[in-house]
Amino acid sequence: GVNRNVVLNTTNWSSDPAVVDPSFTSLTCSVTNNKSSDFNAKKNVDTLEKALGLVHLGYFRGGTNDNAPDAQLELRKTFDLIIERLECSPDPDIQKLAYHNGVKRRVITMGDPYHIANLTMMHFSISAWGDTNKDDHRQVHHLQVLQTIHTLQMLDPAEAQDNFERVLRDMNHPIQRLKTKNERIQRWLVNQRNSTDLLNMMELRDNDGVSALVTWALHYANTKTGLARTLGRELAVWLQMPIIKICLLSESENGNYFEGVYAFHCRCGPMHSRSGFRMLELFNFFYGFEMSYWNNAVDNTASAYPKTMAAIEELEDEELTRFCKQHMERGLRVARYQSKLNSVASISSMLHYST
Repeated sequence: GVNRNVVLNTTNWSSDPAVVDPSFTSLTCSVTNNKSSDFNAKKNVDTLEKALGLVHLGYFRGGTNDNAPDAQLELRKTFDLIIERLECSPDPDIQKLAYHNGVKRRVITMGDPYHIANLTMMHFSISAWGDTNKDDHRQVHHLQVLQTIHTLQMLDPAEAQDNFERVLRDMNHPIQRLKTKNERIQRWLVNQRNSTDLLNMMELRDNDGVSALVTWALHYANTKTGLARTLGRELAVWLQMPIIKICLLSESENGNYFEGVYAFHCRCGPMHSRSGFRMLELFNFFYGFEMSYWNNAVDNTASAYPKTMAAIEELEDEELTRFCKQHMERGLRVARYQSKLNSVASISSMLHYST
């Protein structure tokens, strides 16, 4: 693939200051073989100065990114280089643009709520139930269950669907599609929606209470050889483990939080006519939804995660019950900390500028 340096100019087409109607113009998409932050920062400033002029460039405040260290560094270096050029200008009026109320300006680095939310859920999952081990595909872990069932299906998707339909017919359940996806802990809502689909299929049972998915997995364990047989055996065991169900329930109910984040960006708000362009409302989003959600999750876990906590209470093993409650609490506290850390950092960058 080819690396490109892309710079977009955002313009508000609305004549009403209270209405934001953005448009985007490409200033450059030039090919680059250098991905360093210093090179990209210089390329950004050169492009912007050529297109807008140094006077207009002086109103650059910062931006929003995915919280990645290299993205944050490039944004800071771009801002610092702009300030440097303003201060080096022979025009005193341009030099003043580097300051606000007599104080040297600071960069605004807004964390994107999508990435903040996803990082928060990732920290919850790892802190509560542990991380997966690289290249250990037989690890007893709920995320490995998501991946293993998808791997088994993809060996022969048509056969997998036929086998699942046969099991459903034998159990007198309506025919439905076998839904699986690759496990992706760092992709928005993938594991959460995947867990929900898997749990729904796990609840399809015969008269003896055996899950249709367990019967489906046993077909591979008893009739296949090689990888298919191994995966079938592992799944048949894992899907009957209470701890696996509890972990999947927590992932699924985590999705309720992210669905709220997703909905915020998928609709317009009182201050914006377009979805996804609601920067003026981020303060209320972070403090009105983000922090209140995790505070409630820690203080009233049973109300925020009713299915997960109900499954924990149903455990007959008191030690396992205590273990699950402790790990849920640890995961939620870490998630709350990470959410506050990233949200406050984003809002603070704006407050630093205003002061």
